[in-house]
Amino acid sequence: MRVNLSAIRDAFPEFTNLQPAPVKGGQKIVLKAHRNGRPVALKIVRKVQSHPRIQREIASLQKLNHPAILPVLDFGFRRIAEINAFYIVEPWIDGTTLRAYLANHHTLNLGELLWLAEHLFDACAHLADHHLVHRDIKPENLMLLPPDRVILIDFGLVRVLDEESLTATGLFKGVGTVGYAPPEQFMNLKAVIDYRADLYAIAVVLAEAATGINPFRMQGPNPVRIMKAMKTSPIHDLDIPDDPDRRFSRLIEDLTRPSPAHRLSDFDQILQRLDEIKQKSGMQPAPPSLL
Repeated sequence: MRVNLSAIRDAFPEFTNLQPAPVKGGQKIVLKAHRNGRPVALKIVRKVQSHPRIQREIASLQKLNHPAILPVLDFGFRRIAEINAFYIVEPWIDGTTLRAYLANHHTLNLGELLWLAEHLFDACAHLADHHLVHRDIKPENLMLLPPDRVILIDFGLVRVLDEESLTATGLFKGVGTVGYAPPEQFMNLKAVIDYRADLYAIAVVLAEAATGINPFRMQGPNPVRIMKAMKTSPIHDLDIPDDPDRRFSRLIEDLTRPSPAHRLSDFDQILQRLDEIKQKSGMQPAPPSLL
């Protein structure tokens, strides 16, 4: 989407230092600005067909109160030149995505994996309590902030389980990112899509952070082959240093089974298994050392 910075500044006179942000926003323009002396992110959506999904994103986020999820400061419609655009205002965060971190540092050690797992599973439980499924958890949508925070961003594909889905029921392929979204999400099986889809994606992220590569993408970028691999077997036999009796690897395996009915899905059991890994390994959760 082309940025008409002059028109945006005219439409938002209460913002100062308004500049395009060096991030990709999908169907949104993302800008950094200041309002009332506070750095904020201003996100603008122009395409009319995007509005229902974005409005759902905002309504969903307003229900949440969790340190790993950004609050929404403001939203609404604003006339920009000849376009009635939808906008969102969030706190500006300075950090790095997990994708960028892994590109520079390749992998996380077991203590760092435990730290990431605890934060992401806790955020997932909070979403589940509010009947929400993020549906696009991946390294690009996880921001690492020094000294010890991880934040889940981009709720543009969020599904509200107690409302009608915005994805057409007749579609053969659902929304999501190939290699992270589970089989039921890509097959658009709405009746079985719930928080287990986010648990699956978190487990794939943890496997990638542990080994430096998404196991489902090892055979190349072909989406058909990737989805076939995901429908065939879980992630298994990961080689993770200091992993006692492959307990962390087996946790990933139990979370990435092709059928959601066969996956580990009880949050208390997940936390219990993380505690067992800590006890057996002697490792304690710690944020990535170079944050």
